[in-house]
Amino acid sequence: MYSQDEQAVLDYLKTCPHAFFSAREVCRRAGGKQRWDENRHWALPVLEHLEKMKRVETDATNHYRLLPENW
Repeated sequence: MYSQDEQAVLDYLKTCPHAFFSAREVCRRAGGKQRWDENRHWALPVLEHLEKMKRVETDATNHYRLLPENW
């Protein structure tokens, strides 16, 4: 079971599972405009937690995507 924030991030990453997204883009797009306006870094701890849970991976430039087994 995922938190609401985790689910929002995963749902956004599922829109293009093969692509890597910057943390900034995830913060801007996954939570909507209001969430972005309230806190521009809200998804950073969520992304780190999902990475520890082996749900997402990062590339050499610290961009995130779903792990292939989660597509």
